[in-house]
Amino acid sequence: MKRSLYREYRPQGFDELLGQDHVVRTLRNAVESGAVAHAYIFAGPRGAVRDVWSAGRHMVRDGRHIDRDRIETAWRRAMADLLGQQLLLEPQHAAALPLLIPVPYHWSHAFSSSANTSELLAQGIATTCRWSVAQRIVRRTRKTSKQGLLSWAERKTNVRHAFSVHAPNALQGRQVWLVDDVMTSGATTAELARLLLKAGAAQVNVAVVARGTGVRESPSMNTHSQIASLP
Repeated sequence: MKRSLYREYRPQGFDELLGQDHVVRTLRNAVESGAVAHAYIFAGPRGAVRDVWSAGRHMVRDGRHIDRDRIETAWRRAMADLLGQQLLLEPQHAAALPLLIPVPYHWSHAFSSSANTSELLAQGIATTCRWSVAQRIVRRTRKTSKQGLLSWAERKTNVRHAFSVHAPNALQGRQVWLVDDVMTSGATTAELARLLLKAGAAQVNVAVVARGTGVRESPSMNTHSQIASLP
């Protein structure tokens, strides 16, 4: 039976969270003063963001737990709005308005408790930019291993032939923006870009909230698309 140590030993309160004093101080003051902002951007060692959220879930004020789902929803909405404003500054390369395509999850993801972040971000961007979201044009046809647990070479193989295009006519001559929350190696978006260009898209770009570091990017990503992310 698999055992997730990071879940078992994750901090249960701010006092147990080490090495993130400035983050803890900011969030503790916000909770105690009742002035929790609609969104926060965290940067730090791998896993730090999840640890802060985990600790925050156990903070109690006036007998009430922080509503983590509500804060995460506000975070996604704020990030989508900022990313949408950034995309409006990018040049358009087709007569029709750009098409937003969230990086698709496998259908089995619907049975999990986690949100479909890429789709929620795409919907938020659509509200800001007045662009259309195409949720069913591309589908993930098989369940893949988690990219974060694989090497760069393994990631490319992991997503090869994992997607299919179901409405190529809607892509003809269109500028497409693939939407996701984080991109590291670019293997997933490179595979999607390859499929979309083959299906008739005029250009495929990638819009993400954050870029991962420490892993080299896919050459095909640099060749066929551009990347927009929040500064």
